[in-house]
Amino acid sequence: MVDWFKWKTIGIGGVGIGLVLTGIQLGLLVILQFFDWSTIPALSDGQMLIVFIAGLLFVYLGVFLHRVADERLEKRIQELREENRGESR
Repeated sequence: MVDWFKWKTIGIGGVGIGLVLTGIQLGLLVILQFFDWSTIPALSDGQMLIVFIAGLLFVYLGVFLHRVADERLEKRIQELREENRGESR
């Protein structure tokens, strides 16, 4: 059960980090489109793309870890059910 909780927590963190990175990058794009902030140094297009891809990768990693946690929990439940059936006989 602790293993499941650990993987779920890591997955939630990954999704959160990814959404924050992606949101920051998209926010920067919107701000830079509507305002002329040429005096403020901003990220180049390549750097923005890297931040966006990193955000998407974190989201994917988080969702993957959620799936891993659910599979491990389901496997553990099956093992406990089989043990319970064996003991009840």
